[in-house]
Amino acid sequence: MIRPVIRSSLLSLILLSFPVLESVGEIPLKINHQGVVKVNGEPFSGTGEFRFALIDSESGDELWTNDGSSSASLGFPNLGVVIPVVSGLYSVNLGDASLTHMTAIPAEIFDGSNLLLRIWFSDQVNGVQRLFPDHVLSSAPYSFLSLRAMVAGQAEEATHATESDHADTAGDADTLDGYDSSDFLSQGPGNVDMLTGDFVVAVSESVQTGDVVSFVEGFSEIRSGYAPAGVGPIVWISIPDNSVQVELATLNENQFLVAYKDPVDGDFGKVLVATVAGDTISFGSPETFFPYAVRDVAIAKLSDTHLVVACRIGGDLRGIVRAGEMSESGIDFGRSVQLNVNPIGAIALTPISADRCIVAFPGIGTTTVATARVADVSGTSLSLGPEAFFHPEKIALVRLAALSTDRVLVAFQELLSGDGLAAIAEVVGNTLVFGPKTFYSQDPVFTVDCVPLGSNSFALAFAYGSAVRGDFRVIRVGHVVGDSIRYSEEFPYRTTATDYPIRIGALSPNAVALAEDYPSSLMGSWTVG
Repeated sequence: MIRPVIRSSLLSLILLSFPVLESVGEIPLKINHQGVVKVNGEPFSGTGEFRFALIDSESGDELWTNDGSSSASLGFPNLGVVIPVVSGLYSVNLGDASLTHMTAIPAEIFDGSNLLLRIWFSDQVNGVQRLFPDHVLSSAPYSFLSLRAMVAGQAEEATHATESDHADTAGDADTLDGYDSSDFLSQGPGNVDMLTGDFVVAVSESVQTGDVVSFVEGFSEIRSGYAPAGVGPIVWISIPDNSVQVELATLNENQFLVAYKDPVDGDFGKVLVATVAGDTISFGSPETFFPYAVRDVAIAKLSDTHLVVACRIGGDLRGIVRAGEMSESGIDFGRSVQLNVNPIGAIALTPISADRCIVAFPGIGTTTVATARVADVSGTSLSLGPEAFFHPEKIALVRLAALSTDRVLVAFQELLSGDGLAAIAEVVGNTLVFGPKTFYSQDPVFTVDCVPLGSNSFALAFAYGSAVRGDFRVIRVGHVVGDSIRYSEEFPYRTTATDYPIRIGALSPNAVALAEDYPSSLMGSWTVG
């Protein structure tokens, strides 16, 4: 199956969103809240009536209710907000005064208070019932002139000891990234342009004008596409060399880099520059970065003039990495640098500055340890820092997300157990120091991808195996606290079994795109704040 890759678009919206504080620097605030409600153990569908209150966690004082009334007399606010619920899922902007029985939230209540969000629900059959537990909204002092973007950090599910057996799952905007929302991605190198290659969409998918594309591997042919004028399906253009095993990196607004294995020319490793002009894509002359059979290519753009490319050598599966310097005359590559003396698994690369990237890889065969290294680039010269071992056992897959110039997320899947783990690596000099590993899944997973959201936050997408968790795929948001990671609850987005890879990337400072190589071509976007 051919998988085109799209640069960025809001395609079919996945109806899952993380709660965020929404503001343009003036009061009142809105809190975008989402949850899932079950009645008698089944996801509720229909018209639900919800009541909300913000509570001071220390004093227990009620600071705000949806209708402005006190819950003291009835045990809940007098009037509820009617919200449609589909397959258990609901979403509402708390504080949106345009909604019936919804009052504005004054920004002052967030000053110095640790807040709880309390929720009551009625299916209009079983009466009003409180949903437990209350959800923590952590806050920190911030200026009215510079309100901060928040990332979901916690979601909880509870079953109530009532006849209707309501359960509520909701993510809470409880972690503060510490930067203005306009700077949410710009604090580190993990900005939107570096994520182009992560968006997958089918030939029939509708896209917005200007959502340009690139390549991904197919059985015998790779194609690229672009969005023609207006909104419509991808238009295909054949690309050179009948390539397979393609990886991408955005170069600038109109160009992207393509690294690939060329089966027509001895499986050599090659790189070219693709240029978008209007509704056409032109391809520069391929440059060979490794004149022998390669496997599992990877590429990272460091700057407008420099790149790093890596691959495994087809015969002995040793890994090599090279720096390249781009000019109008082409790409000049420096010497190949060997990553490890032993065979390794598929390589992951992520840039962290204009002259530095991180490379990580699994050990295979008799080599068990998983390794990461710092790669420094000067012109076409590349030097590797010492090996930093981040897991003593074999892993099946590793992904990287640069949170800043000195902090990188490493997410991986353990080979034998299938467990999903992640750790934060601090860049110290020319080496990496890993913090404690945390489980993003203690059940077997078979694919994972990650994307930075800011200097202290990221999103993970992964899939469970059929034997354990019923073949569903989920997203979790992680927030870095010191050298450890705190995760949100899981947000499932697919409940059918697939063996296809997941890709996740950022569309904007407050949204991620989610995609997978799947016959029915799922592509969605998900607001994360």
